Amino acid sequence: MTQAFVSTGGGGVNIEQTPFDYPSRHLRGPEPLAHLRMFTVGPITVEPALRKLVGTGGKQALVEPLVMQVLVALARSGEVPCSRDDLVSECWDRRIVGDDAVNRIISILRRHLSAVAGDAVAIETIPKVGYRLQVAAGAIEPGDEAGRQIAEIAPRTGRGVHATAVAVTVAIAALLGSAMIPRSQDTLAMTIEPVTASRGTVGFASDLNAEISRLMSPMTALTLVEPGGSTAPDLSLKVSYTPAADSTEHSAQVQLVDRLNGAVVWAREFTGLAPAIVRERAAYGIAGVLRCGLHRSSGDLGDPVSKRLYLAACDAVEAFDWPRAHSLAKQIVARRPDSAASWACLALATANLAHATPEQRSALAIEAERQAREALSIDPDSGLAHQAMAAASELTGRPAMPMLEEGVRRDPEHSGLLARYSRALAELGYVRAAVDPAQRASALEPNSYFAAQAQLLALLGAGELDEAARLDAQVKRIWNDSHNTGYTRNAILFYQNDPIRALTAFDRDPPVNPSLATRQRFELQWRAAPSQLNWAAFDRFASAAFAKDSKEAWYNAFSAVRMGDLERGFAWLERAPRDARGVATLFWPDASGMRRDRRFFAKMKEIGHVESWIARREWPDFCADPKLTYDCKTEAENSLVR
Repeated sequence: MTQAFVSTGGGGVNIEQTPFDYPSRHLRGPEPLAHLRMFTVGPITVEPALRKLVGTGGKQALVEPLVMQVLVALARSGEVPCSRDDLVSECWDRRIVGDDAVNRIISILRRHLSAVAGDAVAIETIPKVGYRLQVAAGAIEPGDEAGRQIAEIAPRTGRGVHATAVAVTVAIAALLGSAMIPRSQDTLAMTIEPVTASRGTVGFASDLNAEISRLMSPMTALTLVEPGGSTAPDLSLKVSYTPAADSTEHSAQVQLVDRLNGAVVWAREFTGLAPAIVRERAAYGIAGVLRCGLHRSSGDLGDPVSKRLYLAACDAVEAFDWPRAHSLAKQIVARRPDSAASWACLALATANLAHATPEQRSALAIEAERQAREALSIDPDSGLAHQAMAAASELTGRPAMPMLEEGVRRDPEHSGLLARYSRALAELGYVRAAVDPAQRASALEPNSYFAAQAQLLALLGAGELDEAARLDAQVKRIWNDSHNTGYTRNAILFYQNDPIRALTAFDRDPPVNPSLATRQRFELQWRAAPSQLNWAAFDRFASAAFAKDSKEAWYNAFSAVRMGDLERGFAWLERAPRDARGVATLFWPDASGMRRDRRFFAKMKEIGHVESWIARREWPDFCADPKLTYDCKTEAENSLVR
């Protein structure tokens, strides 16, 4: 594993790769929650497989998978403190995370413990050492019964165990062992068929099995069944592995097949220069589409056919195939008009279809809002429905923030909603506040590219370049073949200390979107040779982009300011529409010069941001900049008088 770090000097920022690892101690990796039986900590009953805490008077809390992993690690440790490195290794699987990520999970766990048990169970912080559970006098001590119980029921199920049991054509499902649980009527049953390949599958199959088991264990809506067993599966997962010949790429072909009619619900090929990269990408891709299709938001779909259609709709959404997603969602609504998930899925597809067809945008936007309202009338607490309503409101010119905040309040564990909420905060200039919901989204769904993208953009906006660089390495490793990684894959290159090297890396792998590729190349060319930038060529490009979509004015303004031409940036700012999609980059550190000018504040007044700041009773981050030539409050009062 490598750690990306950022060092300053020489007029820029240098992103390098150095060997990195955590102290090994005697640490386990993350334990599949489905493997853990119920245990107690003081008056709290902990059900890891259900991610549930039951405390005093029957009070309950449903926690994030990562929060449950941290609680298990603390209980297992007993009176021996868990250091941050211990927690990262045991709960984050040695992925590189910052102190903020650990602090956030500890803070959330403390709130849950307090909510279900008051002061009976707490987490003690031992400065410069770590954390440990504290149980009030008379309760079960974590180092005694609870700690022993976890140690006994959670034997290590890591790579070494699997590697001895796997053969070239052995079925992955047979290795899941205790993950095989009795099927519920509310779940789909899936079998994982033997990996097929011409040669060399032993290592690949065992590693893929371990990764799939880890990522899929929290999916309570999915039951894994043995191939050829007594339970008839609804779905079959087929994996075909092709080792590289000479220096070519390794690849894995994955299909999710509907056993009812033999139709392929989802299929994708994953490639990489090393088997480990292919394995990781395949596992994350499989877990991603299953998490989407089997998310608790879809729990009201009921019958397996509707759930299979929902899986197919998830695949269409991930592929940005909005016409197909819309068609599938209509079928789901026809089958289950009583389902909030069916209407929310249709609303999201309709809203994104409106983006794709500008000539019909108004009518589709109204229809998307109607569908979203239908979803909310069925389930006011559905995070998916609030996400859909926010998208529809945005299209109809109504502020999305109130709907997003209400959704996060009602459903604080919906990853897609949190990622969209993060973007909305960034678009209003609350760049620091945008980081937390994006990190929560990634913690809830570590296999979600959309959550990772939201987190990366939030970190860049907040100027957290070292954290952004670490996350960028993960994005490139796992999602490099995603067609939507163009921006995030190259955004970090601008900050490299060696601009020539950054430009070379960009040219090797430019974004698929030609407009995005041209814009980023102008910016990187300017970093490499500022005096040689062809401003006339940039102006022609910017004008052509603006002619296609007026929101490009926001990006044109940012590019111009980023490349050192403040007045050219303000010329584009004047032309920017009231539709604020794209304004978020103007709150990045790169555009501080523009924000320090009163003309920027006047534009924010024009698009309605100042009214939003006043309504929230909170000024955005840039208002605290000591180099501002004006005071935000005074300027707002003056603009309201005028």
